[in-house]
Amino acid sequence: MHPSGAKAWLCRLTVAGKRRDMGLGGYPTVSLKAPTRVDPIEKKQGKAKALLAERHAKAEADARTLRAVALAYIREEAPGWKHERTADFWQASLGRYTFPVLDEMAVTEISRDDVLGMIEDMWCDRPTVGKKVLQRTSAILRYAAARGWRSGENR
Repeated sequence: MHPSGAKAWLCRLTVAGKRRDMGLGGYPTVSLKAPTRVDPIEKKQGKAKALLAERHAKAEADARTLRAVALAYIREEAPGWKHERTADFWQASLGRYTFPVLDEMAVTEISRDDVLGMIEDMWCDRPTVGKKVLQRTSAILRYAAARGWRSGENR
């Protein structure tokens, strides 16, 4: 029974490990005396799964900002680096130069012009830092492309 006073039949399902309530219809329009069919319920459950999968995919795509992908890249690659502090150096340089400019952008939206605009100022003043930041940002974008999260130019 809803707070508004309406009565409805619900079917509780478990989809992807989470409990979901699926409406079967309002009372007294739908009666439990009528034989329930499995097919419509399975059909609704299939639609619910598809909708949840679509929402999950959209949430994943929204979560693929440059920062999220960079942290995933560092977490995956850090065990193979010679020194433990290398991951700290990566995070520090990205945090200082890359994230302030490209932080909340999705990796699919980052263009070559965005990357060049990010390093343009430091390229003249600090060329070695600009080169490192460019290499690290390019590595992150290639990582995203290898996972299918990005297409097109990666440098």
